[in-house]
Amino acid sequence: MDQGSSGSTQIDIERLRFANYQPQGIESMALSFDKRLLAVSRESNSIEIWRLPYSWSQVLVIPGNKNCDIRRIHWLEMNHSAKINTKEQISNTNQFYYETQENKFKKRRLLTTGLNGLVIEWDLRTGKPKSKYSCNSAVWDSQMHGKFLYLACEDGTVKILKVKKNKIEYIRQMFKVDARCLSLALVRNVPENQMVKNIYAGYSDSSIRKWDMIGGNSVLHFQKQTSKKQKKTNLECCIWQLKLFRNHLLSGDSQGHLSVWDAEFGTLQKTFDNLKGDINTIEVNEDYQCVYASGIDSRLLVIKLKDSANAEQSWVFASIYRGQSHDIKSLILISPKQLISAGVTTDICVYNLTDGRFNDQFGKDSKHQQKTQKLRHIPPFPFKTAAIIDGKSICVLNGNQRFIEIWNAESQMQVLRIEKKGDYNIRCFDKLGDFIVYSDGKDTQIFHFNQNELTLKKLTQKVCVSNGLQSILSSIWLKLYQSDNEQTYLLILDEELNLREVNLSEDYTVKELFNLNEKLVDSLNNVTLKNYDKIINFISFNCTSHKLYVSFANLQFFAEFDLTKQQLSWNLPMIENSLSLCAHSDQDKLIVAYDSNKVTVFDLNNKKIHSWSAANQDKFPQNYLTRFNRTVGIAQVSSSQYIIYTNYTYSVLDINKGLPEEVEIIQNHPGKSVEEKNLAAQNWFDNLKISQSKYIKKVVLPVLEQSSDSTKDQVSNLTISNKIKGILNMQYDSETNTLKVVENVWKKVVENFVGTVAINKYGQ
Repeated sequence: MDQGSSGSTQIDIERLRFANYQPQGIESMALSFDKRLLAVSRESNSIEIWRLPYSWSQVLVIPGNKNCDIRRIHWLEMNHSAKINTKEQISNTNQFYYETQENKFKKRRLLTTGLNGLVIEWDLRTGKPKSKYSCNSAVWDSQMHGKFLYLACEDGTVKILKVKKNKIEYIRQMFKVDARCLSLALVRNVPENQMVKNIYAGYSDSSIRKWDMIGGNSVLHFQKQTSKKQKKTNLECCIWQLKLFRNHLLSGDSQGHLSVWDAEFGTLQKTFDNLKGDINTIEVNEDYQCVYASGIDSRLLVIKLKDSANAEQSWVFASIYRGQSHDIKSLILISPKQLISAGVTTDICVYNLTDGRFNDQFGKDSKHQQKTQKLRHIPPFPFKTAAIIDGKSICVLNGNQRFIEIWNAESQMQVLRIEKKGDYNIRCFDKLGDFIVYSDGKDTQIFHFNQNELTLKKLTQKVCVSNGLQSILSSIWLKLYQSDNEQTYLLILDEELNLREVNLSEDYTVKELFNLNEKLVDSLNNVTLKNYDKIINFISFNCTSHKLYVSFANLQFFAEFDLTKQQLSWNLPMIENSLSLCAHSDQDKLIVAYDSNKVTVFDLNNKKIHSWSAANQDKFPQNYLTRFNRTVGIAQVSSSQYIIYTNYTYSVLDINKGLPEEVEIIQNHPGKSVEEKNLAAQNWFDNLKISQSKYIKKVVLPVLEQSSDSTKDQVSNLTISNKIKGILNMQYDSETNTLKVVENVWKKVVENFVGTVAINKYGQ
């Protein structure tokens, strides 16, 4: 790829846009108390953990189980410190531990409740249920206070559970009501180690009850809609959401009404009917005395408690805004000036607030709207590989994590679909040549696929019989590779960090290599790894050097394992307390991308930071560091050039060159402002090429010059291009000088969304 001063080197980009990945809608979100981690549950019953507040990087995915429905998700953080985003917290090298009031660090615990009646505590390391409790009734809503969990149940009861160390214990329940209990609000005026004294519960018959937890009786009962009116209109009024704010109780119902009640006497103060569909979620901003509500009508309603002239406070309409096109199911206030929403559209939308409200929204083609700052949307695509490029075939894991598809790159036809049996979703997978492997929370499966005859054989039983095994245990990482003699091997890393190698070309023997935890402890002066220190961010394997690079959840541990010598050869230094997201290695260099958007090059021969990083680590341009999307992959183009890509952009890094003061940003389409339209008119031919290139199969990528001579067409280092969007994987083929890109077409994703009332009837 290296070329002299005659001109810049170019490679073809082959855009593979037919193997589509369908992201799943978001059901619920939960923010940790210190606002460092966001838990997101999806329709596939998987759980994602995101690192906040600056990086928005995906640090863990629990694949979930098709029988473990998730309606609500909660963090359990007892005796937590009041510190939020302080230097002491940021210095904590493992975000899965939180700081207590005694300045100690304890494991975070995660619980979910669902419509199948199950309450589950999840083990974040294994990704499996740690303890369960069955309510024998659908759980519509749940609230947590300390270790006490309060459930709104289908059978009309409110149940109270206590989460202990190794089990979930039933405490008591309130009297049964002849209506479904749909929502709860807790009066949190007691310490975390005690049960709350009062609960508000909303029901399907439009009633709201206040329960005395000491006596077990209903002490207040009021209704949004009388039974007489309900019979007359034949419209059911379900209280989907309840929220307490000072002495006000806010309710959202199935008629789209956001109602404000006096929490003490149950009198209706005001009703806002701006939304035209069921209200699914309510959030409160105490700093600005604002309340946010949304649901099937995906607009966000903001009301505010305002001081009036007679020294009394009254609720007034503040603003309304549409940031997402489909149903919104969850709202979370990240800070007094930032709100996020999520739902059917699968992504997370970030709103910036001004005095607690949204800025005015105009038509999409208006001059005012063109000048406003665009909303930030967090991509719904996984940080781990969802698509594998293997020669002339593409292997894609479906978004619901239930089946794997094989596509032919030439015919653009699907040639195979493997739909798994069992309850657990697929955790990891790989494909190389005729071999396909995947693992879920129960076991690992191995297949042989003859692409010429289109026949599929299952090899799992052969491997088990040859080695006297009942099954191949569940794996957290799988890798197929070919040795120098063209034999195919499978590397398996199980939940206990035992590394094994399976020979798939000869006798299917399973070879025990070593335990990563033991090698790490022995090599680092017997440092003890805590349970959540063993959570792995990512693994990169170099099949030529037989080196394994493992990034752990504890930022202090990023290790290089030599499989030939079966030893830990180097623990890489921690870089600025940043989380490593992905890596790529050759014989002498390791390129690592971090959630700070910085890229570090390591010298593998001398076991130190590469000279390029030593000279440029603090020189990354500010507009590169502040870009929204985080790196999900690295593709090597030449001995010194690498493509660093996110889901929406890519950049070319040349380690033979320094960094500019400001990186260029290449847009895929001209803008719509007056100035940009005038510019577009002057360059209509270039704009036409840019527009058409979005739909053709191949485009050309200019790669950095190796010569120091500057030319007019030279591309600066780390130039950001967003011409290709929805990137799932990139891989360079040196034989054909082609960069293959698996590109997800967002239009196809939207076509598969469930239709909404808001879009069909009430959309703008």
